[in-house]
Amino acid sequence: MTTQANTIRNNKTAALALMLMLLPASSLTAATEIFLRAEATTVTMPDGRGIPMWGFAQDSAFEAHDGAVSVPGPRLAVDPAQTHLIIHLENNLPEPVSIIIPGQVAAVAPVSFTDDQGRQRIKSFTHETPGDNAAPVDYEWTNLRPGTFLYQSGSHPAVQVQMGLYGCLTKNFAEGAVKQVYEGIEYHAESVLVLSEIDPALHDAVAADDFGPGKFVTSTMDYAPKYFLINGQAFTPAQAPLAVGRVNERVLLRLVNAGIQSHVPVLQNLRASEVAEDGFPYAYAADRYAIDLAPAKTRDVLIVPASAGTYPLYDHALRLTNSAALGGGMMARLAVAEQLPAAPVAPLAVPVEKTSSSVSEKAVAETRTTASGTGRAIIAARPAEPNADLNGNGTVDARDVIIFVRYWRTRDVAIEDNLADLNGDGRLDEKDVLLMRDAFRKSLDEKQPVRKATASRARAR
Repeated sequence: MTTQANTIRNNKTAALALMLMLLPASSLTAATEIFLRAEATTVTMPDGRGIPMWGFAQDSAFEAHDGAVSVPGPRLAVDPAQTHLIIHLENNLPEPVSIIIPGQVAAVAPVSFTDDQGRQRIKSFTHETPGDNAAPVDYEWTNLRPGTFLYQSGSHPAVQVQMGLYGCLTKNFAEGAVKQVYEGIEYHAESVLVLSEIDPALHDAVAADDFGPGKFVTSTMDYAPKYFLINGQAFTPAQAPLAVGRVNERVLLRLVNAGIQSHVPVLQNLRASEVAEDGFPYAYAADRYAIDLAPAKTRDVLIVPASAGTYPLYDHALRLTNSAALGGGMMARLAVAEQLPAAPVAPLAVPVEKTSSSVSEKAVAETRTTASGTGRAIIAARPAEPNADLNGNGTVDARDVIIFVRYWRTRDVAIEDNLADLNGDGRLDEKDVLLMRDAFRKSLDEKQPVRKATASRARAR
């Protein structure tokens, strides 16, 4: 009876573990929480003119104020396994602001007002954060998908986005030695390029509280930008090239248009494969050397440089001036380095013998090196073929399922050492769950005849 009770208890434990495995990733891991602060700043153009702007800073906590305000705002990179994002917003500006991510689904509560003609008008796409808020106001996404996205203020966006309340959010499909931006689309190196422009008259009016109905600047109808930026900088000949990757690497360029006007970045002497738009991958990549970017548009393109050197990227509309000065504007130089020499093949480490005592002690990869330069390598004893017997006791039982769930839920173990990656494809996905399920079922089926025979003998007695 004791053996039967243990078997039933183990099977129940395994069933519970499998139920946990099949829950969405967002329910197995805590949400990614980011603290953003909206605040005024000044950006100096190449001609020395200071432009009053608004920007975002990423802090460690609400009112910590340990992040730097920047335009664009900080890049927000979300872990591939995470689908739940919460942004806590602090607003130190004179008017309400908010956060939206075009292309990502969220519950929104638009804010309206009544104009002087009695009409209801929308002023924000979602709930707002008032100025000098005493507590953080939260913005939440529970089904975050992979891709490249613009995040921006959803309040009076024609003005607040132009003032600088925008940035780039990215999430990969998978991480590893070779990353995947979307399923099956791999890359070795990447660069984010956020395009925008500045109309100084609008910025000066907002800073002087002279923008709006009845004021000096009434709207953006007469918008006339004088400065054209990539990653918040107008080009100058002294600007350092942007290192993007090496020869023969697949380099991902994440292109984001945070401006009010359309832009068409041109890749001089390079061809690109456009693989996605607004976070939606194409069924077939498009061959490009010029990429059309409407306002708020994002596109992902891959380049594979054949030779080292510097490659210009510039706006096809030739917005290459800094106010009245030539030789600037919306341009960047992409620097491609020489290919690295092939690395020597390291000798194989001796696998550790797996036991049922402690998978965390016996199977996690670890390398220790002494001061003299000698040491021993301990590697996870993952077989070449899928093997769900994770504790090495000769059978797939409830303990293996529990170990699988433990590794499935953790993100502190490198993927190459994560025992839950049963098929060794560098991802934790439903294929690994199905492998564990099938192995566990097979093990139960193999034990079933023994249980039936034991029960028959018990009845005979």
